[in-house]
Amino acid sequence: ATLPCAAPVRRATVNFPSSALRGASMPLDFSMESGYINVTANDYLFYWFVSATDSAPPDAPLLVWSNGGPGCSAMEGATTEGGPLWLWDAKQSGKTGFSGHLTRNPFAWNSQAHLIFVDQPRYVGYSTGTGKKITSSVEAGIDLVAFLRGWYVTFPEHAHRKLILASESCEA
Repeated sequence: ATLPCAAPVRRATVNFPSSALRGASMPLDFSMESGYINVTANDYLFYWFVSATDSAPPDAPLLVWSNGGPGCSAMEGATTEGGPLWLWDAKQSGKTGFSGHLTRNPFAWNSQAHLIFVDQPRYVGYSTGTGKKITSSVEAGIDLVAFLRGWYVTFPEHAHRKLILASESCEA
């Protein structure tokens, strides 16, 4: 059954041991959550939330990241650019193969901010749905606003934070 867009959003925390992340057996001083926020009755944007590290400023802002293209998943930016865990193959070895090995990013943005990596517009990356395809920046912007509204319902503890929208390529 499909939930209407105005349906209450529930958040359930799952204790996911960092030892389950291949190559990430090091202690992590931040938490991660992922999920979907509905932007219409039938369409959902996928997000990966990474909390700021324990050493980040207490008033750390909330940075929302999307990759460019349009049509590139934000998971690329999360795992090869500003996220806390890099794909080892992409950053260390320069190989094109994928072993799934992770390593800590010494330049991770969550040392200064809470991060939301969001796959948008609709149908990019892990985002899904059955509604119409987005064909303009205006439509994508409307979905992103709907996403943020839903995300703040789900994570009200971050509603007071300064919001930074960041991206690369066409999304900028």
